Amino acid sequence: MEWNQTATPFPADRCVHDLFAAQAQRTPDAPALIFDDARLTYADLDRRANQLAHELQRRGVGPDCLVGICLERSPDLLAAMLAVLKAGGAYVPLDPSYPTERLRFMLQDARPTLVLSHTRVTALAAVDDHPLLLIDAPRPGSDDAPVTAPVSQVHPDQLAYVIYTSGSTGRPKGVAIAHRGLTNLATAYQRAFDLGAGQRVLQFFASSFDGSVADIFMALASGAALCVPGRDTVRSPDDLTRFIQAHGVTLATLPPTMLAQLDPDALPSLTTVISAGESVAPALVRRWANGRRFINAYGPTEVTVAATWYDASGLPAAAVSVPIGRPLANTQCYVLSPALQPTPIGVAGELYIGGVGVARGYLNRPALTAERFVDLEIATGGADTPVIRCRAYRSGDRVRWRADGTLEFLGRYDDQVKIRGFRVELGEVEATLRGCPQVHDAAVVVREEPPGVKRLVAYVTPAEASIADMRAWLAARLPEYMIPALFVPLAALPLSPAGKVDAGGCRPLM
Repeated sequence: MEWNQTATPFPADRCVHDLFAAQAQRTPDAPALIFDDARLTYADLDRRANQLAHELQRRGVGPDCLVGICLERSPDLLAAMLAVLKAGGAYVPLDPSYPTERLRFMLQDARPTLVLSHTRVTALAAVDDHPLLLIDAPRPGSDDAPVTAPVSQVHPDQLAYVIYTSGSTGRPKGVAIAHRGLTNLATAYQRAFDLGAGQRVLQFFASSFDGSVADIFMALASGAALCVPGRDTVRSPDDLTRFIQAHGVTLATLPPTMLAQLDPDALPSLTTVISAGESVAPALVRRWANGRRFINAYGPTEVTVAATWYDASGLPAAAVSVPIGRPLANTQCYVLSPALQPTPIGVAGELYIGGVGVARGYLNRPALTAERFVDLEIATGGADTPVIRCRAYRSGDRVRWRADGTLEFLGRYDDQVKIRGFRVELGEVEATLRGCPQVHDAAVVVREEPPGVKRLVAYVTPAEASIADMRAWLAARLPEYMIPALFVPLAALPLSPAGKVDAGGCRPLM
């Protein structure tokens, strides 16, 4: 009860694009977006988004309408996101680097009213017969659209975005997030990190990953400048270092795998570092926290990016793990037994997350939504609040409360893993691999060799399956980060006494 007292005032009646518009009114000439040599002020970005929003409304976009955005990192990507929200719709990021088959599935599942893209995007083959708007092509009347914001009538409980994540059944699933949770997230980040004019925030994560939501809207709702490196830059530690140095980035959210490849001493402007996407080692925290603020953030996509965070700047020297911390503003965390009873301090249980950030559910997946989003009724034994009733997301994460009121992450109850900050359901990789000709069965596991470097390893039968063919098959259907680094052919997969695949017993065929 005490540790979940997180009620904090925030503009619950407003949407995050309203916060951006208000900021554009206050500081119209302040830099909003820095991309390579392009710089847009708040007024520039607001006008560009408003004009596109009017055009979207003319094409039928309104509250709870989905709009696909298939754009590379660029000023147009940010303007398109804001335009969809201003028009009243919800955006669906469609990463142009994804295989055509995966993009086609997402489009067929989401059925967007419209897809926004560029003429140069090669992934447009996936769009097929979906309505398409090429925002870099001449469009009659587009330059004459009003530069003032349109009236959208969107309500904070309506959709803001749908992001697709890996699915254990072999199909990605769309997580539907409402405006209210996004406004709470942006407000919580702004307060926690004192964001405002003069601050510069790195936009590291791709738009198809929910980490991008925090990067973008904590900056644009607060008056800070959003610094957007190109796709190749975020893949190169040296290039990313030069980008952060050149633009004086002050806050960056990065996965531990990237932090491990950067030199903290080379980045003096970076005063706040947020680690997210996967567990971080104490040694890495100590390396980075010398003279700067270091935050360990945790949160599934299903709870609007972040659920907890921990200020690890003063991590004790004897610490062997880094807590994931306390609940975010207006968020509640419950550690429950299989019988849905609270576990004592120090005893492991499953983490259930409630609060304003909890998603509507999974798009077009009512059975899965009912399984993962549950109505809790927890007896507290207290006189004032004998029973807690709330809707919560069942995370599948194994955690425990520590005596100081922080949460410690212990692992998963299923096969979901994090690779370089990306969420991967091993079942989706296995299901896709089993569809490959000549593959009878497959087991995919995570190996950490050398320590700190996680890689996916696929064990397959029969042994004569071509590794090149398997890799090509997966590359045509899965994002690059979901393709195993190694393929090991086996005569047969080892089985446990219960008849299930014993992935831990997989060994190469000698």
